[in-house]
Amino acid sequence: MLLIKNAKLVNEDIVDILIKDKIIYKIDKNIDKSDAKVIDAKNSYILPGIIDLNIRVRDDNLSQKHLDEIEQRAIKAGITTVVLNCDFTPKVENKTHLELLYNQLKNRKVKFVLNIKGLNEQNRLNDISILLKAGAEVIHENSDISTNNLRRISQYAIMHKTPLFIFCQNRDLNENGVMNEAEVSFELGIPGISKVGEISEVAKVSAISDYYDVPVLFQTLSTQKSIDIANRTKNGYVEVSIHHLLKSDESCRDFNTYAKINPPLRSEPERQKLLNSLKEKKIDTITTLFSPMSITNKDLPFELAKFGIDEMERFLPLIYTCLVKEGFISMEDIQKILTQNPAKVLNTKPQEIKEGEKATFILFDPRQKTVIDDTSSIYNKEELSGKVTHTVIEGVTF
Repeated sequence: MLLIKNAKLVNEDIVDILIKDKIIYKIDKNIDKSDAKVIDAKNSYILPGIIDLNIRVRDDNLSQKHLDEIEQRAIKAGITTVVLNCDFTPKVENKTHLELLYNQLKNRKVKFVLNIKGLNEQNRLNDISILLKAGAEVIHENSDISTNNLRRISQYAIMHKTPLFIFCQNRDLNENGVMNEAEVSFELGIPGISKVGEISEVAKVSAISDYYDVPVLFQTLSTQKSIDIANRTKNGYVEVSIHHLLKSDESCRDFNTYAKINPPLRSEPERQKLLNSLKEKKIDTITTLFSPMSITNKDLPFELAKFGIDEMERFLPLIYTCLVKEGFISMEDIQKILTQNPAKVLNTKPQEIKEGEKATFILFDPRQKTVIDDTSSIYNKEELSGKVTHTVIEGVTF
């Protein structure tokens, strides 16, 4: 048995929580259980395990080592469910490949949700039904494929009652763009990625979603107009990365390749609009956008460096410091944005802190402070409040 003493719920109540046989057995004040292992939470917040719908393997290269890295770092960050983005090599395009990956992921501490592409490398439909029956749970695709293929993929999602994750971009319109098309890109002489390439694709996907009544997660939107269109979609969910909420394209100055992410960091006025969208509850879920790249893929001229960012363990401290303390969201909102809404997207039951539920949760101490000392971080030298002190997965403490 495990006894958590003095844990703070998001409504600010202080309680004790007794875990027995992987289940939250009792929640009350002043529980006394002499034969239980005791953790004094010291008024730290207790939250359900975080669900991140957009995680990539290092260097987009699938390997046992890189999967191990995600699991180990997710536990430190309080992330207990990971949707593994399928844009990696080697590709998973048949049942045998999927079963091999599934065997690598089963019996892990963190739950991995498998994500498959709608199209294979020959731009033909994957064996979607076979792959979903073999263990995949999400269909992912870029928006700028042929509209007919997007329609057919949508029909598979409806047939299998499977979430459809769409990354909205127009690669033809953006040509060789590598950062936001605005004042900073002009000053640096770097080709830009326009906002209209995202906005126009969101409008197209929204129309298809409404016509075929297919639920869609609009992945990592970066403009207010995109969010507004997605919010008008009957079954649309909006995902935004923490970095687009906190940083602008000013971070790309001095040709800082660690600020090169996809979609690109937008202008400061656009970032402020994203924060207003968050405050107005137009954003359903926030992602780490974990997409780590080795130094050999980042220590290059800006145009040649790979897109990607590596800030997983700082995720909740960033949210608490910059969004909760600044009044954009509450602790109750965190629980909704990081757990309840992502579970709804995945058609699963959300984790809750209540008796009879699985004992999968995190303890977050908002009083701990850390100054970031990492020159590869776009948050270098900033002070963050909060730390995930414990991650508990089905009664086991990490």
